[in-house]
Amino acid sequence: GIALDVPSGDSEFYYVLHGVTQMTSLERCSTQGVSASEMRTALAAIRAKKQVMFVDACNSGAFASRFTARGAAEETALAKLGRATGVVIVASTTKDQAAVEARELGHGLFTYVLLEAVTEPGKGEITARGLALRVEELLPVLTAKYRGIRQYPVTFSIGQDFPLGFHTEGGGR
Repeated sequence: GIALDVPSGDSEFYYVLHGVTQMTSLERCSTQGVSASEMRTALAAIRAKKQVMFVDACNSGAFASRFTARGAAEETALAKLGRATGVVIVASTTKDQAAVEARELGHGLFTYVLLEAVTEPGKGEITARGLALRVEELLPVLTAKYRGIRQYPVTFSIGQDFPLGFHTEGGGR
Protein backbone atom coordinates (compact mmCIF):
# COMPACT_ATOMS: atom_id res chain seq x y z
CA GLY A 1 0.00 0.00 0.00
CA ILE A 2 0.86 3.64 -0.02
CA ALA A 3 0.22 6.35 2.52
CA LEU A 4 -0.66 9.82 1.34
CA ASP A 5 -0.74 13.10 3.21
CA VAL A 6 -3.31 14.93 1.08
CA PRO A 7 -3.43 18.73 1.24
CA SER A 8 -6.95 19.69 2.29
CA GLY A 9 -8.71 21.76 4.90
CA ASP A 10 -7.91 19.20 7.59
CA SER A 11 -4.65 17.90 6.03
CA GLU A 12 -5.84 14.30 6.36
CA PHE A 13 -3.63 11.27 5.91
CA TYR A 14 -4.92 8.36 3.81
CA TYR A 15 -3.80 4.75 3.55
CA VAL A 16 -4.48 3.41 0.06
CA LEU A 17 -4.41 -0.31 -0.70
CA HIS A 18 -1.63 -2.02 -2.63
CA GLY A 19 -1.84 -1.62 -6.39
CA VAL A 20 -3.35 1.86 -6.37
CA THR A 21 -0.63 4.21 -7.57
CA GLN A 22 -2.45 7.30 -8.81
CA MET A 23 -4.14 9.29 -6.07
CA THR A 24 -4.43 12.81 -7.39
CA SER A 25 -7.44 14.20 -5.55
CA LEU A 26 -8.90 14.32 -2.06
CA GLU A 27 -12.15 12.86 -3.39
CA ARG A 28 -10.37 9.86 -4.87
CA CYS A 29 -8.41 9.27 -1.65
CA SER A 30 -11.54 9.45 0.48
CA THR A 31 -13.39 6.90 -1.70
CA GLN A 32 -10.50 4.47 -2.30
CA GLY A 33 -8.47 4.91 0.87
CA VAL A 34 -8.85 4.80 4.63
CA SER A 35 -8.17 8.01 6.53
CA ALA A 36 -6.12 8.27 9.70
CA SER A 37 -9.27 9.51 11.44
CA GLU A 38 -11.13 6.35 10.39
CA MET A 39 -8.23 4.19 11.60
CA ARG A 40 -8.13 6.03 14.94
CA THR A 41 -11.88 5.51 15.35
CA ALA A 42 -11.54 1.81 14.47
CA LEU A 43 -8.70 1.36 16.98
CA ALA A 44 -10.72 3.08 19.70
CA ALA A 45 -13.65 0.72 19.02
CA ILE A 46 -11.51 -2.38 19.57
CA ARG A 47 -12.25 -3.74 23.02
CA ALA A 48 -8.74 -5.07 23.60
CA LYS A 49 -6.89 -2.98 26.15
CA LYS A 50 -3.54 -3.73 24.57
CA GLN A 51 -3.08 -3.06 20.86
CA VAL A 52 -0.18 -3.23 18.43
CA MET A 53 -0.46 -2.14 14.82
CA PHE A 54 2.05 -2.40 11.99
CA VAL A 55 1.61 -0.13 8.96
CA ASP A 56 3.80 -1.25 6.07
CA ALA A 57 3.37 1.34 3.34
CA CYS A 58 5.28 4.06 1.57
CA ASN A 59 5.13 7.32 3.57
CA SER A 60 3.47 5.53 6.51
CA GLY A 61 5.24 7.64 9.13
CA ALA A 62 2.59 10.28 8.40
CA PHE A 63 0.03 7.92 9.96
CA ALA A 64 1.98 7.41 13.18
CA SER A 65 2.62 11.15 13.46
CA ARG A 66 -1.14 11.77 13.45
CA PHE A 67 -1.31 10.11 16.86
CA THR A 68 1.18 12.56 18.34
CA ALA A 69 -0.70 15.64 17.10
CA ARG A 70 -3.64 16.12 19.44
CA GLY A 71 -5.30 18.77 21.55
CA ALA A 72 -5.38 19.14 25.33
CA ALA A 73 -8.67 17.22 25.74
CA GLU A 74 -7.37 14.31 23.66
CA GLU A 75 -4.09 14.39 25.60
CA THR A 76 -5.93 14.07 28.94
CA ALA A 77 -8.13 11.25 27.67
CA LEU A 78 -5.15 9.36 26.21
CA ALA A 79 -3.19 9.78 29.45
CA LYS A 80 -6.06 8.27 31.47
CA LEU A 81 -6.47 5.46 28.96
CA GLY A 82 -2.74 4.85 28.86
CA ARG A 83 -2.55 4.04 32.57
CA ALA A 84 -4.66 0.93 32.09
CA THR A 85 -3.83 0.03 28.50
CA GLY A 86 -1.10 0.09 25.94
CA VAL A 87 -1.04 1.02 22.28
CA VAL A 88 1.99 0.65 20.01
CA ILE A 89 2.00 1.60 16.33
CA VAL A 90 4.99 0.88 14.11
CA ALA A 91 5.05 2.46 10.65
CA SER A 92 7.59 1.10 8.17
CA THR A 93 8.83 4.47 6.88
CA THR A 94 9.04 8.15 7.61
CA LYS A 95 6.39 10.41 6.11
CA ASP A 96 8.44 10.90 2.94
CA GLN A 97 10.10 7.53 2.32
CA ALA A 98 9.27 4.58 0.10
CA ALA A 99 8.90 1.15 1.72
CA VAL A 100 11.79 -0.93 0.38
CA GLU A 101 11.23 -4.39 -1.08
CA ALA A 102 13.76 -7.23 -1.33
CA ARG A 103 12.53 -10.07 -3.51
CA GLU A 104 15.54 -12.18 -2.56
CA LEU A 105 14.26 -12.27 1.04
CA GLY A 106 10.73 -13.26 0.06
CA HIS A 107 9.21 -10.23 1.80
CA GLY A 108 9.38 -6.50 1.99
CA LEU A 109 12.23 -5.54 4.32
CA PHE A 110 9.87 -4.32 7.05
CA THR A 111 8.10 -7.70 7.16
CA TYR A 112 11.43 -9.50 7.06
CA VAL A 113 12.73 -7.44 9.99
CA LEU A 114 9.57 -8.13 12.03
CA LEU A 115 9.97 -11.87 11.43
CA GLU A 116 13.65 -11.74 12.33
CA ALA A 117 12.93 -9.79 15.52
CA VAL A 118 10.35 -12.26 16.80
CA THR A 119 12.42 -15.34 15.93
CA GLU A 120 15.77 -14.30 17.40
CA PRO A 121 16.97 -17.11 19.66
CA GLY A 122 17.31 -16.76 23.41
CA LYS A 123 16.05 -13.19 23.86
CA GLY A 124 13.29 -14.06 26.37
CA GLU A 125 10.07 -12.09 26.49
CA ILE A 126 8.93 -10.17 23.40
CA THR A 127 7.15 -6.95 24.35
CA ALA A 128 5.36 -4.52 22.05
CA ARG A 129 7.80 -1.68 22.70
CA GLY A 130 10.77 -4.05 22.66
CA LEU A 131 9.71 -5.29 19.24
CA ALA A 132 9.31 -1.70 18.01
CA LEU A 133 12.81 -0.84 19.28
CA ARG A 134 14.31 -3.90 17.58
CA VAL A 135 12.65 -2.92 14.28
CA GLU A 136 14.09 0.60 14.71
CA GLU A 137 17.57 -0.95 15.13
CA LEU A 138 17.43 -3.54 12.34
CA LEU A 139 15.49 -1.89 9.52
CA PRO A 140 17.95 0.91 8.62
CA VAL A 141 20.85 -1.55 8.67
CA LEU A 142 19.16 -4.12 6.42
CA THR A 143 17.76 -1.57 3.97
CA ALA A 144 21.27 -0.10 3.63
CA LYS A 145 22.67 -3.60 3.05
CA TYR A 146 20.10 -4.69 0.46
CA ARG A 147 19.19 -1.41 -1.25
CA GLY A 148 21.91 1.09 -0.37
CA ILE A 149 19.50 3.43 1.43
CA ARG A 150 18.36 3.62 5.02
CA GLN A 151 14.65 3.23 5.71
CA TYR A 152 13.61 4.51 9.12
CA PRO A 153 10.48 3.25 10.86
CA VAL A 154 8.34 5.62 12.92
CA THR A 155 6.76 4.46 16.18
CA PHE A 156 4.07 5.77 18.46
CA SER A 157 3.29 4.33 21.87
CA ILE A 158 1.22 5.32 24.83
CA GLY A 159 0.47 3.57 28.07
CA GLN A 160 2.11 0.48 29.44
CA ASP A 161 4.33 -1.91 27.53
CA PHE A 162 2.94 -5.43 27.29
CA PRO A 163 4.15 -8.91 26.34
CA LEU A 164 3.47 -10.36 22.90
CA GLY A 165 5.18 -13.71 23.42
CA PHE A 166 8.49 -15.40 24.17
CA HIS A 167 11.54 -16.26 22.10
CA THR A 168 12.34 -19.95 21.99
CA GLU A 169 15.83 -21.24 22.74
CA GLY A 170 16.60 -22.19 19.16
CA GLY A 171 14.75 -19.34 17.48
CA GLY A 172 13.82 -19.86 13.85
CA ARG A 173 10.57 -19.47 12.00
